[in-house]
Amino acid sequence: MFVIVALLVILAYVIGSLPVGYWAARRIAGQDPRRASTYNLGIGASLHVMGVPALLVASFLDILKGYLAVYAASLVPSNEIEVAFLLAVMAYLGHLYPLSRLTPVLPMRAKGAALLIGILGGLSVTGVPYVWAFVPIVVGLTVYAISGYASLAGLSIPLALAVVASGLGFSAVAISLAWVLFVLSLWRYKENLGRILERLEPRLGDQLPLPSDKQVVCAFMIHPMTLDDLWQSPRFSWLRPLVRLGLVQPAWIEAVAEWFRPMKLGELRGVHTTDGREIRCYLLSAPLLPHQITEKPELAVRRAVQAAHLAKELGATTLGLGKSGAESR
Repeated sequence: MFVIVALLVILAYVIGSLPVGYWAARRIAGQDPRRASTYNLGIGASLHVMGVPALLVASFLDILKGYLAVYAASLVPSNEIEVAFLLAVMAYLGHLYPLSRLTPVLPMRAKGAALLIGILGGLSVTGVPYVWAFVPIVVGLTVYAISGYASLAGLSIPLALAVVASGLGFSAVAISLAWVLFVLSLWRYKENLGRILERLEPRLGDQLPLPSDKQVVCAFMIHPMTLDDLWQSPRFSWLRPLVRLGLVQPAWIEAVAEWFRPMKLGELRGVHTTDGREIRCYLLSAPLLPHQITEKPELAVRRAVQAAHLAKELGATTLGLGKSGAESR
């Protein structure tokens, strides 16, 4: 039994790692689908850039791989529900952190909403009541309709699944794995949540302007000089009173900050070149303090490379490096 479960775990991870949706969308649309991410452009602009067929096929294939990965739990009937949730976690891990030999470097990796829908389908035939398995989809659609944020809708799916699993009285193992799936989703969506706080995240109906020949697109990477500079961002400012009260230690924040990939903090527009083209500059940041950069140069270089990938995904042709705070002004 253990050998079968171990093989299914590996299989689920490999299935999750396969970027079938990415491959299909790129082939159908004839361009890199990462630049048309709904999390960057909004659903309307994404459909315009990639086309309906490409996005539909990509979504279907991601749903299918989530379903197949979890459906494999039916081979272990004695612990079907527990194994199903374990395979769901492994498939999602594979989707978020794929095998490097199966997929190219994807700085803007997919959040896995379509995969989660497929996982729900797999759970519905491996012990979770059919109706309850699809309650998270209803919750996700409701959140999307109310908030307009696709990221919140995607995050609400695993949260609702964890609540449903807890409410149905599954085993402690199954419930724990359901919450692990939500925590993984929360980590993946953290950038989107930060952009919502800073009002940078596209909402339903938004069609953000795309880079064009009439624009010069660049990016500038900054970093905080002190923790006070970190509080300038709404996504981190809520921590300031906790630090002042001594409930959170600065060292803890620095340790967690080392896990954050470069993020988009803002956008500068309105400046024009001498030939009339608009300069569009994205502000990117990795929350590393000066001593972290000097003490861990390999980490700093890795974040700079990731920022360069992010800038390219946003359409920038030039990336500059700088710092935030009083000294940068």
